[in-house]
Amino acid sequence: MSTQEHKKIEEELIIARDKAQQSDKLKSVFLANMSHEIRTPLNAIVGFSNLLVDGDMAFKKEEVKEFLSLINLNCEQLLALISDILDLSKIESNTMVFNITEQPLTPLLQNILRAQQINVPQEVELLLDLPSTDTIITTDPLRLKQVINNLINNAIKFTSKGAITLGYRQNNDQVSIFVKDTGTGIDEDKINRIFERFYKGDNFVQGTGLGLAISHTIVEHLKGTITVTSEIGKGSHFTIQHPIKRMGY
Repeated sequence: MSTQEHKKIEEELIIARDKAQQSDKLKSVFLANMSHEIRTPLNAIVGFSNLLVDGDMAFKKEEVKEFLSLINLNCEQLLALISDILDLSKIESNTMVFNITEQPLTPLLQNILRAQQINVPQEVELLLDLPSTDTIITTDPLRLKQVINNLINNAIKFTSKGAITLGYRQNNDQVSIFVKDTGTGIDEDKINRIFERFYKGDNFVQGTGLGLAISHTIVEHLKGTITVTSEIGKGSHFTIQHPIKRMGY
């Protein structure tokens, strides 16, 4: 082995070691954050439930309705956290199941938009931007919906005013599915890391830091790619490039 080849192998080993150390560090931070992320909705659920069953306190109908709404919201947050952890486990063990079928894209996006309308803040408009003719793709509809919902949920976290737009365009043998927002945007030094497992660009925003990493893995399995462009103060634009037909289907 030449000196140059030896040096190249040594450099590759150093890079691999650094990546492993970074991954371990991110996992440690993730585990530390998880206790907080899980306790927060649990405390809310237990606290408001205790108030409702306390026979010594009388509440107005509006107050009871508000407590129940908060309990429901925190239950959904807890379920989302658990779902992310379970999906990560499936990815790590290579046991995530995919069911590939033909799927019209327009009604799939329309259904996602209808379901997400209740989640957007008052000053944010959720828009749909579709081509005039529908496109049928071969995909796993449930997994693709999971990815798109992750992108919309991510946009909602960082968009307090303006609009979030969901849409797609056909380009030869691919479709470009996009979610763009008018939110806070992503720093240039963070944008290359947002698809890493356990990475959170903002530790003050609720979440596990797994949603985008899981989305990236799902899109790769569907033989597509996912990319993002962003500008601070102007918003972010996520794009999924998905093949219309999968080879062998």
